[in-house]
Amino acid sequence: MRKAIAFLCFLQLAFVGLLRAQANRATITGTVTDSSGAPMAGAEVTAKNLGTNVVTSTVTNADGIYSIPNLFPGTYSLEFKKTGFKPLAFPSVTLESTQVAQMNALLQLGAVTDTVPSQRTHL
Repeated sequence: MRKAIAFLCFLQLAFVGLLRAQANRATITGTVTDSSGAPMAGAEVTAKNLGTNVVTSTVTNADGIYSIPNLFPGTYSLEFKKTGFKPLAFPSVTLESTQVAQMNALLQLGAVTDTVPSQRTHL
């Protein structure tokens, strides 16, 4: 019986440790649309931690929505791409611990080699 209680206590401590580890993370989420306001499914969204160079990518769903969870606090560059549209870049997005940053993107028709820089740099 004592072994079972000790084991349960150990499991609780391990579980609390896992939850605490996630508390120091941030999320970037938002919607990607085209110039008519229609949601863009399959757009690639890439967040690069400028301090560590760790890159995290995702794609938008059928409603143009994306989410990049579990990011360490810090400064990121954020890029949105879709074939046939000009890429959109946010060169400096600062994330605080537990922050959920909403970064929406409007992609313009154009060549893939064009990049549209954003003026919004801090949330």
